[in-house]
Amino acid sequence: MPIVGKTYRMNPQQAKKADEESRESDGARGPAAAGVPTVLLVRHGQTKLNSEQGERLRGWLDLPLTKQGKEDAAGAGEELKDYDVAALFSSDLRRARQTAKIVGDTIGVKPTANPKLRPWNVGNLAGKLVSDIREEMDYYQKHPDKKVPGGESFESFYDRWEQELLTLLRKAEKLPRGQVVVALTHVRNLLTAPHILAGEPESGERGPIRVIGRPHPSTGEVVAITKQNGKWVMDKSKFQSRSSPTL
Repeated sequence: MPIVGKTYRMNPQQAKKADEESRESDGARGPAAAGVPTVLLVRHGQTKLNSEQGERLRGWLDLPLTKQGKEDAAGAGEELKDYDVAALFSSDLRRARQTAKIVGDTIGVKPTANPKLRPWNVGNLAGKLVSDIREEMDYYQKHPDKKVPGGESFESFYDRWEQELLTLLRKAEKLPRGQVVVALTHVRNLLTAPHILAGEPESGERGPIRVIGRPHPSTGEVVAITKQNGKWVMDKSKFQSRSSPTL
């Protein structure tokens, strides 16, 4: 069912409010997050296309981790030792599965692969230099119902990811006190999550969600979503500006 002009489109004031609310949970990690429903989203480790110099769009390309990527995964695993992890899910793309395997070995939890945790399928644009395709990516963000050749529309990606994130949140709510759900996913999923958590806008002039050239977590970062005062909020303290715009 099309969602153009609905869940993922909001006016500037609503977008600002979503960012502010997601920052309210800064520091909600480890023992501090115990006792409230928590989902931890982990960005996969580095691949050869993630380098700051000459970065290329990855999409659904099935890339392995680099040496640095395996170190990223090990670091995430060490951080997750602070949590009582009830379930570990992962995108089924290789870079995410490898990250999940390293994390799972570290915390003693077997990961479960889930294709619904994949990023936006950018089709024929995958593998191309970010600097060469910015205009094309802008077009598909401004026209979210348009399918990328060989891939999917932004609308299709958003709808799939929205449903899966909501499923993860429901799982977390049913867990015993202090346990958490962990999901290994991708940067586009992390960038759209605050908009999903903010919900559907009621009125006002709406514009597209921006998922390029925005502050974002580094590879291997762990980002917490916690339920506070009846609302799900995302800790965006690890969303940092980088020297190159990540796609």
